[in-house]
Amino acid sequence: MSNEGDSVPTEPADNSQVDDCAGASSLQVPASIPVHPDSPTAEVVGSNLSQLAIKRAYNELGESEATRAVALTALRELVTNDAQLSCRTDNAFLIKFLRHRKFNVEGAHQKIRAYLQVRNTMSDVFANFNPGGVRAVLEGYPNLFCLLPERDSEGRLLVMCRVGAWDCDGVSRTDLLRTVGVLMEAALEEEETQVNGVSVILDLHGLSWHQILTMKRDSYLKRLKEVVSKALPVRVKQIHLMRGGRIFDVAFKIFSFLLSAKMRQRVLNHGPSVASLHKAIEPRLLPIEQPFCGTMDSHTDESLRLRPFKEGRFDLLSGRWDAWFEANNKQKFLEN
Repeated sequence: MSNEGDSVPTEPADNSQVDDCAGASSLQVPASIPVHPDSPTAEVVGSNLSQLAIKRAYNELGESEATRAVALTALRELVTNDAQLSCRTDNAFLIKFLRHRKFNVEGAHQKIRAYLQVRNTMSDVFANFNPGGVRAVLEGYPNLFCLLPERDSEGRLLVMCRVGAWDCDGVSRTDLLRTVGVLMEAALEEEETQVNGVSVILDLHGLSWHQILTMKRDSYLKRLKEVVSKALPVRVKQIHLMRGGRIFDVAFKIFSFLLSAKMRQRVLNHGPSVASLHKAIEPRLLPIEQPFCGTMDSHTDESLRLRPFKEGRFDLLSGRWDAWFEANNKQKFLEN
């Protein structure tokens, strides 16, 4: 998914702080905007990473204290001098794109352009792009999406989607895509997720031809790829498929061309096998329901079912995230 970076680390990353040297952008958008309380601030980017993430950032992304400081300065200069970008220049924003592009500064610059340009090309998706804009989906269909509370053994955020719970007559494709985008924006505020990536678990039980044909119309899956793969700086490391059945097997052959060769290798089709899923993801991290059959704490599991996105790190419906999205949405890509 990501290009190799140009920078070669000279020393392992550590918990040192990076001074903030953010300046105003060329289009007079404040470099410092309200930041969610749990977000890495400009002064502490890189200082809260786990040891696992520090090692991965160094070995896989080329990130060290030295390369981080140099790359942030270089990327800030590129963004500030790009007349088409009206965007943030603080460290917390820039570091997400540097990590995604493995500290290839020009690659990160182009990723920021794509991140903002898609807001123009898909203005319907990015209208009301905030927790309030997806409240009806998250509250009305609480079993559809879940960001699990604990990370897997590789430090990845576990993102669960019960595809069969999607009522494609009640939730439009645009609403669904907007919800995915808002969830990923929130997830990417965690530095551990920026470095370690996400693992997606898709429960395909209940998938129907009606849903498949709905996704096929208006190039929905292509639009999904544009948002998740080309615009958002998210590293999708694995996709776990459960209970696909014959309908999915046929559909996957139709739509698999949308996945890169690398991403196709990251798809693990467990079918109905719980044992296969548990080999890949520890049962203690999974809900107790079928088909996951995990041993997650029962109280936590009940909270996930009854109060999703109202408590915990991703309490999007609590109001805590509103100011962050409002400020972040002020960024623009100015077409020629």
